[in-house]
Amino acid sequence: MTIIKNGKYNRERLKTEITSLRSLADDLEMILNGCYPSMQQLDTSPAITNWKLSARPATCLAGTLVEHPRLGSLVPNGITSEVWLIDLDRNYARTFSRFYRLGEKATDA
Repeated sequence: MTIIKNGKYNRERLKTEITSLRSLADDLEMILNGCYPSMQQLDTSPAITNWKLSARPATCLAGTLVEHPRLGSLVPNGITSEVWLIDLDRNYARTFSRFYRLGEKATDA
């Protein structure tokens, strides 16, 4: 996650995140179009055995959502998808799914 404050942020980290996300999107689009990973590509990929689905916490925003396009005009206890960037100078955040305008920060944050 990138945070911009007073015009400063880690540009190299943001570039790395962009590259990773672009690669993920490209791979998903290829699979969508019927182009699956080759055996050569899979042979050079790491393996995982004895695997299972799991979950881990991800950084998100929690608060009152206002004018959300899917959840409605007012969601008192909303939680966003994973946060990728917060710009405190311009008062917005970019989550996995959309931009949010940042209002007042919670007093206990």
